[in-house]
Amino acid sequence: MNCSLILKKSKPDLIIAIDAPDFNLRLEKKLKALNIPVIHYVSPTVWAWKEKRIYKVQAACDQLLTIFPFEPEYYKKIDHPAHFIGHPLADQIPLELSRDEACKALKLDKAKRYVALLPGSRGSELELLGPEFLKTAKSLTQKYPGLEFIAPMANEKRLSEFKELCREIAPELIVHGFLGQTRDVVTASEVVLVTSGTATLETMLLKRPMVVAYKMSAFNYCLAKRLVKTPFIAMPNIIANERLVPEIIQDQVEPERLCDEISNWLDHPERIIEIKNKFNELHLSLRKNASENAAKIALNLVNKD
Repeated sequence: MNCSLILKKSKPDLIIAIDAPDFNLRLEKKLKALNIPVIHYVSPTVWAWKEKRIYKVQAACDQLLTIFPFEPEYYKKIDHPAHFIGHPLADQIPLELSRDEACKALKLDKAKRYVALLPGSRGSELELLGPEFLKTAKSLTQKYPGLEFIAPMANEKRLSEFKELCREIAPELIVHGFLGQTRDVVTASEVVLVTSGTATLETMLLKRPMVVAYKMSAFNYCLAKRLVKTPFIAMPNIIANERLVPEIIQDQVEPERLCDEISNWLDHPERIIEIKNKFNELHLSLRKNASENAAKIALNLVNKD
């Protein structure tokens, strides 16, 4: 028996589908036809590509809950209920975190300077960005003697691959690899070199200046240039709708360029203070008790009749 038949038989008072639009929107459309109230939590990235997916959302759910403040605007044109409820990650991460505590958790010397390297959790990302990040680290140590590097990896396989890259490309570097512990790694760092994605949002919420780099295959890049409409790739820039942090993309991802951008942070502590204040403002703009807001909307929909 498939999922929609099970739900038809049990006839729940409400369905809350979270993200995964390719699967959930198809299922939601069937449930809506059965007069089962449906909430979709997390909007598809219509602001980045395939804006016409707003019509799929309209056909599939009764209410849409968004995690970014600019998203409901896209649904006004079709008069579909869309509510910004805040971002759960912004609720979970404190406004301030202790660097000393992070260093202690990672068994690092808090007196030293660290740059965090986050080349991504996918094998393809590590393959394309890992060598460039490590070459950048080599250049940085020539400018800043004593600088060390810390890198969290998503799983044992990535950690093993990263350590092998370190041995091949920069055996002389002091690079501390960690299994997970991303928040501690970012908090312990002075600057973060990070690939585009959710990690840029987390880095923003942890109030660390960053340089964002992204690289993909030539074919995928050509395809992305045709499809993606947003002018930015880093979440802080997308949320603020302005270039707060540098974005280095595709052929521009070179050690010299990355080194220069990181140096611009390391050499200007006043810029670091400014960006931390801006990140704090953005954090507050997302910190809205998302789960509580979602629960209220859900209860209102259940009690509507």
